[in-house]
Formats: sequence, C-alpha cells, structure tokens
Amino acid sequence: MTKTSEILGPGYNDVVAAGLRALGVENFVLVIHDQSFPSEPDEDTGRGSPYSRGAKKFLEMARALGFNGIQFGPQGQTSRVNPSPYDGTLFSRNALSIALAPLTEDGRWGTLVSRTTLDDIVAS
Repeated sequence: MTKTSEILGPGYNDVVAAGLRALGVENFVLVIHDQSFPSEPDEDTGRGSPYSRGAKKFLEMARALGFNGIQFGPQGQTSRVNPSPYDGTLFSRNALSIALAPLTEDGRWGTLVSRTTLDDIVAS
C-alpha cells in the first residue's frame, strides 16, 4: 500500500505546517458527513461510516495533508424520502453509520455479523 507521504514527497508536512503558521492558522479542520467516508472494498455497504477501515485510512491521509481536526456533519436519523443529513433528527446518531466489518470480527461481544452476511450486503 502506498503511504500518503510517498505520494506527497518528503517534507510535505513541514511545508504545510509552516504555511499554516505563516497564515496564523492554528486549526485546520476537515468537515465531513458520516455517509461521505470511504470504505475498503470488502466493507463497502453503499454508505460511509467514520468507524470503517477506509475511514481510518482517509483520516490518516487528511492528517498528512495538514488537517489537525475533524468536524462531523449532522448525524441524525434521516427519512426515506429525504436522506439529507440536514433533515435528520436532532441530537441523535444514525444507525446507518455503524461500520459492519468490525462486527464480523471476534471482539469484545463476539461476532455480531457473519462475514457471509457482510459479503452479501457488499455484493448487493
């Protein structure tokens, strides 16, 4: 796997940090909605999750690009007729943000979703 630093070149982080300091920028924040996070191919259910392996890699790349904070967009449960995150319920999380791939691993609560079920969801 290619690391972000290999693509951007050595010293990139130092250049970005110096540029942000020169501009007086202390916080460089990425704003993203849960459903916009990327997924790895074997965990892609058609909707992103900040808890997926793909999200972890994406956030590592964002950090390499100079971002030092993240702000999530609205996270309320949305309706079938209007999936806009701005039309969601107030102060609640959306159950669709649950990353299914980690639930296929034998973790603290055991395996909650079978790998076969996840593969079927990804394939559809």
